[in-house]
Amino acid sequence: MENIWFVSDLHAWHTRIMEFCKETRRGSDAEEMTWLMVDAWNSLVNPADRVYCTGDFSFGGKTKIETFKKALNGQIHLVLGNHDKIIKKDSNLRSLFASVQDYKTMKVAEHRFIMFHFPIAEWEDAHKGSIHIHGHVHGNKSNLEYQQKYKIFDAGIDARPDNKMIPWHIDEVLYFMKNRDILSHHGEVE
Repeated sequence: MENIWFVSDLHAWHTRIMEFCKETRRGSDAEEMTWLMVDAWNSLVNPADRVYCTGDFSFGGKTKIETFKKALNGQIHLVLGNHDKIIKKDSNLRSLFASVQDYKTMKVAEHRFIMFHFPIAEWEDAHKGSIHIHGHVHGNKSNLEYQQKYKIFDAGIDARPDNKMIPWHIDEVLYFMKNRDILSHHGEVE
């Protein structure tokens, strides 16, 4: 399978994320965290790889967002998050990405992926086994009782148990999804 990656909630240059996610963020400050993320990302992701980011890409204003995006390998498709307002409003920033949208669907082999920044209770083709990729919750599963049961995946870097601040490879996602239940149209297992 080609190299496809999923990621969310990078929050580059966000000083408060170091406080909110102190167990998963590395570096002495937001600047160091950002460059550690770039190094870790580029050690895995090749320039031709596809990366799907489900939001909250970068803080720090237009120049820092542009610097961060240009430093990262891969063809990055951005599904806008609640902290991506500058990108949403700026056509020059949007042009740096392979695509920018609020919601994205994609099919790879027999697998269908539904991407949205926020976790949703029921998603397009959930009853057919599609996988919902989201971010926003920074690895907090306490408010998502179905998170471990159904085909829904938090692609945030804070959801990684290894604290490496790296994207998730499609093979990792498929491994975690293989034994999860499929929702019916009304939220029951078929």
